[in-house]
Amino acid sequence: MRLTASIAIAACACCVLTAVGVAQASTLGIGARARTFVSGLNTPTRAISVQQLAPSIKARVRTSPWAHYVGRARAQWVEDAFGTNCALAVIRESASRQVVRAEVEERRDGNHPCVGGQLGTRVVFVFGFDSSGHVTTLSLQNP
Repeated sequence: MRLTASIAIAACACCVLTAVGVAQASTLGIGARARTFVSGLNTPTRAISVQQLAPSIKARVRTSPWAHYVGRARAQWVEDAFGTNCALAVIRESASRQVVRAEVEERRDGNHPCVGGQLGTRVVFVFGFDSSGHVTTLSLQNP
């Protein structure tokens, strides 16, 4: 009886440690996920960015109302909302438990000429993440 109870307690402790480890890994990984989303916007298909999104997301630009995107509409939003003239790069970020603020700058590279006065323009992406590390909200704000 005592051995069975000890095994049950050890198993429970192991489950708690695993859950804590997963939560910490998720918290530590959201900055990387935000950077992956931004770098994915520089690819031709932008599929990498879409993969970072939860099945349902809310997005807005500056102070406009939140717009809700579900399913295929998420991919269409990523395609429509972000231009292809400039490459985007995260130049500064800060993260809390489920939110990342990433300052993003428009740059020139081999595939993105960044012409028309946009070079150096900055915007702050504020990402909200769910417990599985997917983007659930994205707000674009002035730096």
